[in-house]
Parts: sequence; C-alpha cells; structure tokens
Amino acid sequence: MKNIEINEVEDWIETVTSTLPDFLDRMRDPLEDGRFKYSLSGDLNFKERWGLGNAVFATKIVYMLEAETQYPTSSIAKYIQSFQNPKGEIFDPLVSKKAGWYRSLYCVVDRDFNNFFGTQTRRAESRQSFAALRALQRPPEYCYQLAPSTVDEVKKYVHSLNWNKPWNAGSHFSHMIFFLKSNDWWPGSKLVESPSEKINELIDAAFDEISVYRQESGAWFQGGGSPSTAEQVSGAMKITNAYMAAEKDSIGKEEKLIDLCLGLTINPDACNNFNLVLVLYYVSKRTSYRRPDIYRFCLNAIGRYRCHYWSATRGFSFFIGRSNHRYYGARLTKGLPEPDIHGTHLYLWGIVLISNMLELPVRKRLRAPIT
Repeated sequence: MKNIEINEVEDWIETVTSTLPDFLDRMRDPLEDGRFKYSLSGDLNFKERWGLGNAVFATKIVYMLEAETQYPTSSIAKYIQSFQNPKGEIFDPLVSKKAGWYRSLYCVVDRDFNNFFGTQTRRAESRQSFAALRALQRPPEYCYQLAPSTVDEVKKYVHSLNWNKPWNAGSHFSHMIFFLKSNDWWPGSKLVESPSEKINELIDAAFDEISVYRQESGAWFQGGGSPSTAEQVSGAMKITNAYMAAEKDSIGKEEKLIDLCLGLTINPDACNNFNLVLVLYYVSKRTSYRRPDIYRFCLNAIGRYRCHYWSATRGFSFFIGRSNHRYYGARLTKGLPEPDIHGTHLYLWGIVLISNMLELPVRKRLRAPIT
C-alpha cells in the first residue's frame, strides 16, 4: 500500500461524505418506509419480517452526516420501535432464530453459555436500537427492564461475564452502563424509574468492579489469560464505549493503550479496522504521547478504508471485495462483491473520528454517533 498524503486524504473524505447519501438512497426499501436493505443486492429472502439492524445503521449514518432533513426519520423510528417487547428489549426475532445453531456452537466451543438462549444478542441489539432512537429524538415505548438495579446485582453481572474473551465481556459491560445511563435521556417520561443519584452509584460500582481485570497492557481481561493483541484492543474499544456512555473523562493507562493499539496488525474487516481507531480517538485527547505516530496511523488507516470503498455505488463493504454475510451469526446475505450498510456505518464512523484526530475541516460537518 502506497503512502497517502494529507491532501489526498482530505479530498477523498470530502468526496465520500458528500456522496454517501446516494448510497443510503439505494438501500431504502421501496415497499416499507423506514426499512433498509443490509447489502446492496444480495439480501436473502425470508417469509418473516426482518431488518432492525439495518435501520439502526441507517440512522447512525444519517446522524453522522447531519442529514436528518433528507430522510423520513419518523418512519425509521416507528420501524425500530415496532420490534420492542414489553420488557423493553428491541431485537430482530428472525436474526435470533437464524443465529441459533451458530450461537450454540460458540457457546460450546468457548464453554460460555451466557448467550445460549440469545440473551446477550438481544441485549446488544437493544442497546444499539435505544442509541438510534436517541439520535432520532424518539423515546422507546418501554424502558429497558433487565438492567441491574442494586450494587450486588451489578457485581454479580460484571463477574458473570467471560473475561477470558475481552471483546465479549467488554461489550456486555458497556451495554449495562449504557442502559443505566439511559434513564437520564428522557427526563419526565415514564422511562425514568430510578433517581440519578442511585444510577450514578450503580455506574461507579460497576467501574470499580472491573478494575480487577485491568492489565499492564491497559486492556481488560482475566489475569493469567493470553488473548491476542487484536482481542485486547477489541475489548478495550468496548470498555472505551462504556466510559463514553458514562461521560467519564479519563480511562487511565492512556499511554499503554496507545502502545497497544499502534502495535496491532489489522485484520481485513470492518470491526478490526475500526476498534483501535475509537480507542486512539478517546485516549489521544488526554495526552500528547506518540502524537506523530497517531497522525501517521490515521493516514494509513484511510488507505486501508479505501480498499473497502465502492466508488460506483458510494458505499463500503464489511470485507475487502465483498459484503458481510452474517449478522450476530445469522446468515442474511449472499456475500456478493458489493457494499453493505454495516460496513458503511463502521467506516463512516472511523472517518468521523480520524477527521477529528487529523483536525480536517470536514469534521465540522460530521458528528460522532450516539452508541
């Protein structure tokens, strides 16, 4: 991959962000307002209604581009809300069903049965759906009723997670923080069930509890384990999301995390390409450590992003050369050589963060998503 210069990066980002609405228009379902396709032309046909995640990704793309006036946001919100149950969960039943075998296999392989019945998948989908509704300024019909409500429940939840798998544990820790914090977002509504003082006590207890998993590398995982650098960075990204959701200023061990991220060899998919960008974005605001290296990393990251971009159709694919075919383990697309809404959401998010780290003028027209 050739070296890429700052002017070239700026011009490419300007082009991509100005034309992404063209891709999003291609992804709209012509038969149902608020619904979007997952891949450009390769979605599998099912008798059951599905597409919650697609609408969430579309919402975040619209939000990041500040393009709300160009899309039927009320229809998108209603579509997302239509997947909610009285417990407050917002999830796609077809995804849950289609992922059953894949999910069970991983539970057996990892010897971790927390998600055997899809509990964790429903929690993850609910978290992203609540975030999308907040971006759309539409409250869900029901509050999320499955978050811990006492300090003892918080402790039990934290230690029930599989900290040998940093990404998984960090992800579900972040979901808990998100749902505890979400009570502050719609004041005066029936969603608020606990006073802010109680919520803050639970959040502080949760962060105190994960301190036992903090390692010298800056990442969080079970002591004595040996997760790969990529796994450590992925887990750190999820914990970083928790700090961001809780609106906490400092994550600690920032220099260690920068070393960890910059030492990672990136795998060619959207998640691995994105994870360390979020960590670097968050921690680099709090230190000048290795700033020239971070600058060069950002330039090189855009070079990798370009390998996922489809200039003819204006979107990104999750993998180089083809769309993603599984979502939470469910096979939803044919994996054709084309862009998908999942990859587009992640790479746009990375572009937003990199634009801020490089202090490009385009950053003033973009927003980091609510997540």
